[in-house]
Formats: sequence, structure tokens, C-alpha cells
Amino acid sequence: MPPTRAIGPVLSLALLLSAGPPAAQEKPEPAQDSAQEALRRHRSELRDPRPSTRSQAAWSLGRLGPPAAPAAEDLIRALDDEDRETVLNAVDALGEIGPAAQGALSKLILLLDRGDQLARDKAARALGRLGTAGEEAIPALSAALHDPHTNVRESAALSLAEIPTGAERAIAVLLKDLGREDVSLRRQALASLSVLGLKAA
Repeated sequence: MPPTRAIGPVLSLALLLSAGPPAAQEKPEPAQDSAQEALRRHRSELRDPRPSTRSQAAWSLGRLGPPAAPAAEDLIRALDDEDRETVLNAVDALGEIGPAAQGALSKLILLLDRGDQLARDKAARALGRLGTAGEEAIPALSAALHDPHTNVRESAALSLAEIPTGAERAIAVLLKDLGREDVSLRRQALASLSVLGLKAA
């Protein structure tokens, strides 16, 4: 009868070979970009020759909010972009950055005065988010209370409510409009006063 002492090592070797090579460890998922890396990338993309890339970069910077403040100057330059979507997204982004984007004040006022309907609406909203710097925009926002489009008038009223002393100026303008003969103007004034009342509540 053959010796059995060698069976154990042989069996172990067979089991080891049948198991195959050890499974490769899964590589960890690459870490998401840090906020700083995303900020640098989007600022660079604002100079991309492709309009779609510039527009997306401006939108992404808006998603970052106040931490995107270092990109404020880049976004202000983007307000002169030939691509309309890039301009509109840059306006939104500057509003999301807030007071740190006060350098955009003059260009936003210009858009509120001369832009198309959507640009005026977005500019009005952004101006209300610039904090005390927005006080310089009170005359322009007060004038926008007479804009022919309801959404622009409402945005102007909301922004005036956000700016110190802005609500007082708006109420004075709107109360004066209530005394005018133009029925449509009186209705617009009532609607804007309602917006101001809801904001104050």
C-alpha cells in the first residue's frame, strides 16, 4: 500500500492551481474634481473657440455659486460674448456669485436698458443680488418697473426689494403710477406692488 503522507501537500497544490490566479483588486473610482480644479477648468473654457463650450462653462460657474468669485472678471468679459447663450448664462452666474461680482454693475445696467426681453429679465434679477453695490442700479431698476414685459417688471420689483432703500424708491414710483390715467399702467403698478408685498412677507 503506497504511503499516504504525501497526499496532503499534493491535494493542497491541486486546490491552489484549480482556484486560478488571484482576482485583481478593483481600482478605486477617480475622485471628483475639487472645486478649485473645476473653477480653473471652467475659467479656461470661457476662452474656448466653441460657443457651446463657453456657454456651458458660464452655466457651470453659476452652479458653483459664491465660490466662483475668482471667475467674476472672466464672466464680466463674457457679457460681451457674441454668443447669446453665453451672455445669458454669464448674467445668471454673476447673480449667483453675489456681492463679489459688483464689478459687473455697469454692464448689467446696460443689459437691463438695451438687452432683449430675456436679457433684461436676467439682468434685473442679477442686480438685486449684488448687495449694497446694487444701490447704484436703483434708478435703472425703477425705470424697468415700466418695462412692457411682465416678467421684467416683476424681476425689477423683486430686486428693488433686495436692495437697501430700493423698496422705498419702487413704492414711490408705483404709487405715483396708481394716480395716472393710463389703466394699463395702473394695473402694472398694482401687480408690481403685489410682488413687493409678497417679497416683504
